[in-house]
Amino acid sequence: SSTQAEHRCLRYMPEIVLAENILKVGRFELSRSPRVKLFSDRYKPVDLKVTMKAYVDQFMAVFLGTYKEEENTQFIAHVQDYFKKRNWNVVLELTKKPLIAALNKPQCKLRSDWLKIQERFDQLAILIQKVDNAPAFSFVQGTLVEAILKGEWVLLDEINLATHETLECLGGLLDSKSGSVVLTDRGDIEPIVRHADFRIFACMNPAVDVGKKELSVGIRNRWFTEFYVDELTSPRDLTILVNEYLQGSVSLSVMEGIVKFYGEIRRRARVQLTDGVGNKPYFSMRTLCRALRLAGKIDFGGKMKSIYEVIGPFFLRNERMEE
Repeated sequence: SSTQAEHRCLRYMPEIVLAENILKVGRFELSRSPRVKLFSDRYKPVDLKVTMKAYVDQFMAVFLGTYKEEENTQFIAHVQDYFKKRNWNVVLELTKKPLIAALNKPQCKLRSDWLKIQERFDQLAILIQKVDNAPAFSFVQGTLVEAILKGEWVLLDEINLATHETLECLGGLLDSKSGSVVLTDRGDIEPIVRHADFRIFACMNPAVDVGKKELSVGIRNRWFTEFYVDELTSPRDLTILVNEYLQGSVSLSVMEGIVKFYGEIRRRARVQLTDGVGNKPYFSMRTLCRALRLAGKIDFGGKMKSIYEVIGPFFLRNERMEE
């Protein structure tokens, strides 16, 4: 119920807002983003500079966690300087000495991270011998995988419009709090380690408009805690919305008139209006926002004229409704 949803939002919202201030949030609109954009982990031709930058960034993060920055400013400057000159052999030689020294430490706290650096070092040493300032193939992680590794938040918009194959790929990730994905294209057999701060959210609209479909009950019950958010109906809230889209270009009385019209045509759509084939039309916040967005961008010879001209295509779809 709406009361229960309000109670849950009040209960969890403080934590969400607090965390959102320090975490990066990525958004995928699944109605427009095919599976390849969401799961874009694959080998791709890349400039060697891109590959080396990823290595240097990874190296510096582990290096500064092991050695003091103030004692190694000259070394860091040298690495950055030769990186800018694209002298990859010298960059690798510079990073080799602290790499070996760290691994030879009897009690190195970041030993596992240094071992990953060593593995990447060996791969790049072979790669640089084969190519010289030419495009090379490298495994590039997709945005979703990066979010899992770094503990970022992902918003899946219009999740009910995603293909069945895309939703199936999310299954392993959402089955449990530790669920993850396996990068089979890279040859992995173990799932990547999921960061404790990683969160995934999804949004969908009710399947009452053309082209919409319901999300299967199995997925909704299995993966998500669901909150229903009612559509805006308060005249005060709608007036604020209208003002944002029209950017204060009309008077308060005009905005109130738009809100009154929107409420009245929605009421009539439920009880008396029909479209060209005799069905009841459906008007939502999306209809209003699209009309206002167009009215705010296009000038038909004055703001009032613009508002009038966009009402027809979005709300008055046939002669019976115009009457």
